[in-house]
Amino acid sequence: MADDRRPLTADDIHDVAFSKPPLGRRGYNEDQVDRFLDLLEAKFRDPADPAVAFLTPSAVASTIFGSPPIGLRGYHRDEVDRFLADAAHDLADLTCPSSGLRVQRPNRSTGLTERKTEVTGRKNEVAEGKNAVAGRKAAAPEPSAESAGITAAEVLETEFRRIFGGRGYDESQVDRFLDDIAARLSDPTDPTRSWLTPSAIDDVRFAAPPFGRRGYHCDEVDELLERCRTELARLLDRSAGGDPSAP
Repeated sequence: MADDRRPLTADDIHDVAFSKPPLGRRGYNEDQVDRFLDLLEAKFRDPADPAVAFLTPSAVASTIFGSPPIGLRGYHRDEVDRFLADAAHDLADLTCPSSGLRVQRPNRSTGLTERKTEVTGRKNEVAEGKNAVAGRKAAAPEPSAESAGITAAEVLETEFRRIFGGRGYDESQVDRFLDDIAARLSDPTDPTRSWLTPSAIDDVRFAAPPFGRRGYHCDEVDELLERCRTELARLLDRSAGGDPSAP
């Protein structure tokens, strides 16, 4: 069926309101949804803003929210899911109009009692015979004398220490941004990620984790991003006609 609705705007995202779920059912945590909508509004106002570079159509479609605190009903899950499915589709048209991408948001109206705010789609093949990279399974690498030379597989395999108290970086935001970096390192000529430049890596800012949740260690994330920035600059220089043997 053709999608004949009007595309969403930043104002639509700012003004959207969701109803409460039926009595006896719990919805999505309102604070988490509201924070995500603030980021989504910023993305629609300026798709090139490096501060929300991590917010891709697939990231919108795959975001999961927690349940509201005991005693609160939260936002109606079906309404939020439908709205974000539309937002993911419109964001794809906004950022890559020639792609024809149709992003489907998973149906989250199941009977689960707890929904953890985490990315579960990290199942890339990172080496022959190694599948389903579901999260970050290796300790953060020791600082290297060489900041360049990092590969997409190394980016996807890196894990960071987690800290409490809201002092770290929001894990889902970091993971999404690193997914984009890994894809960019794999194919620096991919036009769908032309926005991801060394300067964009320098300028990206991550939010603190939701209250009560752990975040990634800031220094370890920043160190990895610096290595990625250096390697991406080298790859782009090489593809622009630089010395392919440059380190």
